[in-house]
Amino acid sequence: MRQIAVAALSARALAQAAVRDGFEVIALDVFGDADTRRAALQWRSIGAPAAEGGWHIDDALLLDALGELAHADRAQGWIVGAGFEARVDLIEEGARRLPLLGNGAPTLRGLQHARSFFETLDAHGVAHPPVRFDGPAQASGWLLKDFAGSGGWQVRRAQGLPQQTLTATQHWQREQCDATPMSATFIADGRRARVLGCNRQRVHPTRERPFVWCGAIGPVPVPVGIAMQVNAALHALVPAFGLRGLCSLDFLAFEHGEERIEALEINPRVPASAQLYAAAGVRVIEAHVRACEHGVLPTPTATIDAPRGIATVFAPRELRVSDAATQWLATQPDVHDIPLRATRFRTDDPVCSVSAGGDDAVAVQQQLMQRTQALLAALETFE
Repeated sequence: MRQIAVAALSARALAQAAVRDGFEVIALDVFGDADTRRAALQWRSIGAPAAEGGWHIDDALLLDALGELAHADRAQGWIVGAGFEARVDLIEEGARRLPLLGNGAPTLRGLQHARSFFETLDAHGVAHPPVRFDGPAQASGWLLKDFAGSGGWQVRRAQGLPQQTLTATQHWQREQCDATPMSATFIADGRRARVLGCNRQRVHPTRERPFVWCGAIGPVPVPVGIAMQVNAALHALVPAFGLRGLCSLDFLAFEHGEERIEALEINPRVPASAQLYAAAGVRVIEAHVRACEHGVLPTPTATIDAPRGIATVFAPRELRVSDAATQWLATQPDVHDIPLRATRFRTDDPVCSVSAGGDDAVAVQQQLMQRTQALLAALETFE
């Protein structure tokens, strides 16, 4: 059986998708959730809570794990998930230890340099929201964004922020309030792309972080004009950046009046939305590996009629999930990212996730909201 390593802050979705496609999986992440460990042949910790809060991938732990896998000569390579956006040098060093099945450092750096990214979009006629690289005179209506972050935690409203000099990965973006945040999940071979589907993005606003990603629903139907513009953008940008494997294009969809999109960014690694397609039977990790190793795109598959959704469940307050609660969570269908043991969570920390399916996006959204509310209410009974 083929063996691969998957590395991310949370590698659960990657590990489960790879196992579905017939791989043995070594999971490298910082959470070590119960369902991650069940899916994986082996789990290795690559991080711990950071002193300033949040979670941190440790360079030495990751490189040691990749080096040991290379020495054992069983794993054909490793796949990167979320959490490495600011760690291009670490990815580059890791690729020297074990073959990287994904986009390398030149592509990652090209996508993270904000000024050159938007210059590339302009050169190819790909529309995007107004951006600037000096502070706006009127902060109202502007966002500060950073390509060296993920999950929306790095997006803040400009109003109230102190004056600052931007890094190469940062930019100011005009907020567009009349559009739908979406993504397109696609597989690329360095020259071409095959779109698996478009997804509606879900956000969980906090007091200081108004656009924290909390899930997606997909695939969802989009107007023909939107689909054509997504394909045209990828036709230009995939060869411009040399993209390979599973990726996603984040964009704003304007569906009232003139149908159009505005591109936001490209995620050059396996996106969280890939699990929606894996759950529908698409062999996403096999397709990713074939595209990266052999430059082969998957053949078109039958249309997925019923969308699925995934939603992160955030702690509404400081919360302790007991051992009994984790055991109960493990028995619940459509609950994922389950803590292995009793854990304390701060307000707005991710606790776990839930998934749902339905006839359309509205039905899926309702299911996700109901399951989230029911789960949080049940956890209260264990305290």
